[in-house]
Amino acid sequence: MLFPKRSLSGRLLVPLGPDRWLSSGANATLEEMKKVYLLFHQFEFRNTRDEDLEDRAKLIGSYASEEEAKLAVGRVKGQPGFRDFPDGFVIDAYDLNQDNWSKGFISWDEASRPPDDTV
Repeated sequence: MLFPKRSLSGRLLVPLGPDRWLSSGANATLEEMKKVYLLFHQFEFRNTRDEDLEDRAKLIGSYASEEEAKLAVGRVKGQPGFRDFPDGFVIDAYDLNQDNWSKGFISWDEASRPPDDTV
């Protein structure tokens, strides 16, 4: 069994699996390391083929704190694409070792079909 430990630089390392560790800031506690902060960028655009609005989302990165995620926004917001949609940044916090999508899914084709009345 793997247990949290400190690196030589003082960062808290939380085991994610064999040879995989989540590293924190030097002053982080184990309680603070129970979350991961995902930074996404999302925007809508009009598809030129059929004029439908489409959503696009990109995962920018995962961070040990909300502050680190905000610093990442500062690093990328001036880059091409991101600067055209400056309000598209979203930071979501997720608890580690917890399923966040536990049910199945259906395709868009399945969702578009009319209901089957033969039941």
